[in-house]
Amino acid sequence: MRFLYIVLMLLMTVSGYAQNTPIGNYNPEEDQTVYNNSGLERALVKFSEPIQEFFTKLNPEGYVDGPFTNFFTFVADILVLIALFFFYAKVVFRKKRLDADVNKLLYKYKLVLVILAVLMNLSMFKESFIWGVLLLLANVVAVSALYGLMCSRLCPHCCSYRKIDMRPQKLGIYSNEIYSLKTRDSQYLQAHEISESSLPYGGYELYHVEKVRYTGNCDKCGKECEYEKWERIKKL
Repeated sequence: MRFLYIVLMLLMTVSGYAQNTPIGNYNPEEDQTVYNNSGLERALVKFSEPIQEFFTKLNPEGYVDGPFTNFFTFVADILVLIALFFFYAKVVFRKKRLDADVNKLLYKYKLVLVILAVLMNLSMFKESFIWGVLLLLANVVAVSALYGLMCSRLCPHCCSYRKIDMRPQKLGIYSNEIYSLKTRDSQYLQAHEISESSLPYGGYELYHVEKVRYTGNCDKCGKECEYEKWERIKKL
């Protein structure tokens, strides 16, 4: 009887130990249970995997605030520049300044635009070099576009942001444009003025151009605005 009791105790001890002993090792990264699901959940999992791999390659050390932090920062920085443009257009340059110098106002606006873009770019470079380079290229395009748009909409007489319907007038003056593919600069010469020394290095394109005068009246001060520029007719 005592022997049977000892055997039962040994069996209970062994069975209890076996229940507490894990069978195999569980690795969360190798868990394929989610792939047994069907429908939207499985589709989202398959879609998220290549996205996660892409951001992991950009930053192998991982992200503190999520995989889309730098992307959202990139978009937010561009939106800040656009918001600054509308702030100057709708608030700063809303009122007329008849005694102001339009060139100085545009210079101050461009200075603020460039400083803000540089500060945001330096902040991005601290987080990611690749996103910093992408933001640098985007800032160059954005600053040039926003500054050019402000120049075309700021009245040279009252220095207010306005909309002018410019009327083109062809002047019948023709020339040739030599456009440098390296420096992105243009020079305008007559046919007899073009020589080998006037052709830029790094490649160029030649256009036949005509001078056009644009005139219009400011809808705030009523004064006439005018400027001239060369317009391309055909490529030579």
